[in-house]
Amino acid sequence: GMVLAIFGVENITLIEKNRKKAEFLKKISGMVGKKVSIINLRVEEMTNFRAGVLIARAFLPLPHLLQSCSFLSKDGGFFLLQKGKTFLRELTEAQKTWIMDVDTFQSKSDASGVILKIQNLRLREYD
Repeated sequence: GMVLAIFGVENITLIEKNRKKAEFLKKISGMVGKKVSIINLRVEEMTNFRAGVLIARAFLPLPHLLQSCSFLSKDGGFFLLQKGKTFLRELTEAQKTWIMDVDTFQSKSDASGVILKIQNLRLREYD
């Protein structure tokens, strides 16, 4: 998120549960002269927050990430997730609980990784 802000993307909010990391991000934001909202809370505590685009890297395996963060997405919003070589296994596991549209893009920083664009996320209904 900070990299996107440095490149000119506006309205960036970073959620960081670790106080020291949140303070570091605030310091970097000031040093690079970019306005970035940094919230020092756990994702699960963000009850009044919704975003159009949610980005995560090295946060949780996909099934757990969707369970923990799906409520943060605005209607019509989507996730951009950097995932490693186990992405297919994670995606298969997540699709047992979730219905979603997924686009996959090759990572430019990791030959075995991908970027997943997940949209139209909804829970599966079982009888």
